[in-house]
Amino acid sequence: MKNVDYFTWRGAVLKSSLPSSARLVLHTLGCHMNDAGESCFPSIETLCSETGLSKPTVISCLKAAEDAGFIEVSKHGYAGKKWARNEYKATFPPAKNEPEINDEIANKAVKQFNHLNNEGGKATLPKAVKPFNSNYPSNYPVVFTTNVEKTTPREKEKTVSENSPARPEGLLACRLIKLNVAVTSINPILCKWVTDKISVDLIEQCVQLARQNKPWPEKIAAGYLDAIIRNELKPKTDNSWLMTDEGTIAKGREIGIDAHAGESMNDYRQRLKNHLTMNNQKAA
Repeated sequence: MKNVDYFTWRGAVLKSSLPSSARLVLHTLGCHMNDAGESCFPSIETLCSETGLSKPTVISCLKAAEDAGFIEVSKHGYAGKKWARNEYKATFPPAKNEPEINDEIANKAVKQFNHLNNEGGKATLPKAVKPFNSNYPSNYPVVFTTNVEKTTPREKEKTVSENSPARPEGLLACRLIKLNVAVTSINPILCKWVTDKISVDLIEQCVQLARQNKPWPEKIAAGYLDAIIRNELKPKTDNSWLMTDEGTIAKGREIGIDAHAGESMNDYRQRLKNHLTMNNQKAA
């Protein structure tokens, strides 16, 4: 038997005259089915646990649903073996006999249509009122009128993109992905760069520095790139005074440390370096 559409079947269950407990059991069964309405095999114990109903109540509800035509219950297996659990398949109750359209109304409509069609006029057929209270799937799905404007996914995406400004995280992520950096727009490291207002130019310069150790096409990790960026943001120390004796003496006077009697220039220079390093560590 062909599988039924799960959502149509669910709508039929909701509009059925079954007791509320039976509809609850059927809804729980539906949670074990896929969208194609294929069979499911939950145990009675599972249904009791998920519905909160007692075992006799669940069994009674399943029997009522089967009698009403909403499920087929069978035991199915393979190689001649049967499973211990029941197989539940979604079905629709058989269609009830429907009253025929009044012949007089139908014949009158056909005659009116033929007459106007022959004269080139526009026929307006009378509406035939047709009582229909069946649970058969032709009643479903029920369409409710709403004021929501219908748009296709592509049109909706276009509308959102036109009305919503691009986020800086997304723009930065796009640029870095092209440079083969492993980031996304929700990467916390990238979001921190945006929050800290680090310029895109600096980030791209640091990507070039990272390429010295990670040649293309190797991806650059966000954490590795962040370490380079943070190092570039540190204040740069001017060590040009180490290059000449005059610069070393001037630096000593600047920080208030004079050379000792008989001290070599190299020892004096090293003593100044140690002093500055110690001060930098204390400051950090």
